[in-house]
Amino acid sequence: MGISSSKTFFPQIANNISKSIMPYLVEYGYSNLFEVVLGIKITDTIYGKSNLKVATYTFDDANYTVWVDRHRPGDGEIFYDAEEYADLAFYLSLNYYLKGNRTASEHWFRIGEKMWNDYGFLDKAAKESGRYQNYKLGLYLFTVKAIGFNSTIYYSVENIAWSYQKENGGIAAQSYLNGTIYGTANIETTSILLLAYNEELIEKFHSPISLYLIIFLASVILVIGIILVFIMIRRLPHNNPKFIRR
Repeated sequence: MGISSSKTFFPQIANNISKSIMPYLVEYGYSNLFEVVLGIKITDTIYGKSNLKVATYTFDDANYTVWVDRHRPGDGEIFYDAEEYADLAFYLSLNYYLKGNRTASEHWFRIGEKMWNDYGFLDKAAKESGRYQNYKLGLYLFTVKAIGFNSTIYYSVENIAWSYQKENGGIAAQSYLNGTIYGTANIETTSILLLAYNEELIEKFHSPISLYLIIFLASVILVIGIILVFIMIRRLPHNNPKFIRR
């Protein structure tokens, strides 16, 4: 998500990051969760994650470890309580939308939306930790813009999301249930919020099929209109002129 969010604002940095992580994608594959935001379909079943250590680096005498977060079958247990997590609800909403199932998409969207609690999404994770995970704010905003379902809380969520911005410009990863910032900003939370303003990415969810459907319906309405006009003309009284012999 960091690549897609930075691509609009810092294309060169995004390209460098993309080249760096491509070998890991080739070897370990997609996560089967987060990529749905990029318009890539995932499984309808959500699996627990498997943290895979893929590399270690030393930079300026500091050691760094690269981990891959993966949610494929076999990586973790099935989330049978996915409806208790706001982020999983939004991921599933996006996924069903990509698959053309608007009914299921809105069903999951509303499940996640109902967890809004003025300062964040009070789902199972928030209740257990006593803190909101703020990336879910950006995920909600993105989902609204991508799939177009009506939202009465969009601007409230947006205002709260930006209120968690730190001095360095990043968005705080967590906050207490009363809206007080907890901890530092991170890339994931900041990136997903910026994705909500990435029109190029959002456009991927607006399938050309919708345009074709609009054109088809417009054509049908036009044909019906022509037929009605024809019927009305046929029903109008006709004053036939008398035949004059010469």
